[in-house]
Amino acid sequence: MRTRGLAAVAAAAALAVTSVALAAPVPVPNGGFEEGSFAKWDRFQRGGGEWGLYGVLRQGLGGPKIPPPPEGNFAALVTQDSPGLNILHRVVKLKPGAVNKIKFELYYDNSGNPFASPNNFKFGGGGMLPRGDGGGPANQQVRVDLMKPKAKIKSLRGKDVLATLLRTRPGDPKFRPYKPVRANLKKLGIKGKRVRLRIAEVDNQGVFPVGVDDLRHNAR
Repeated sequence: MRTRGLAAVAAAAALAVTSVALAAPVPVPNGGFEEGSFAKWDRFQRGGGEWGLYGVLRQGLGGPKIPPPPEGNFAALVTQDSPGLNILHRVVKLKPGAVNKIKFELYYDNSGNPFASPNNFKFGGGGMLPRGDGGGPANQQVRVDLMKPKAKIKSLRGKDVLATLLRTRPGDPKFRPYKPVRANLKKLGIKGKRVRLRIAEVDNQGVFPVGVDDLRHNAR
């Protein structure tokens, strides 16, 4: 009986090792912005603010201090000087018939009023009105979605948004250090050859830097 028990344990261990071995990284070109550019990424920006790259801890410039990139030499960062909508997005090619998993690092620091998360990307007075002056309903949020690759980038329709991985809500902590956002596409019921990752930030209540880095893809 002891021999059979040891054999069963050995078989289970071998199966676990095999399962781990089958999980392999899939190349994500410029997933960590190490080309020093937004190659393979796209940006959609309206109103104030823009996505840019940074590589060092910013000090003495006023406003919130930005943590260094969590991996490599560069990370993407959205900063604002007036209300706006800023979206960073890209298409990820999936491995057919496999369990596809993606993850990336996300940081934010909401220095404005508490989060306001209506189901829209409206930011009131655009780049003309000062923040919080009544130019429009409060909208201060960041959300991360997986979408159909050909959907309109601002779409919030259920048939276009396959899964929402993160969405800030009123009462959430206003600061998030760099931490992973993860998705198992099989568990989410997402099939197909491609999926679009959308990271959207909208603000009309105050400065709201958001950082993104180190997008990775594994499949088994």
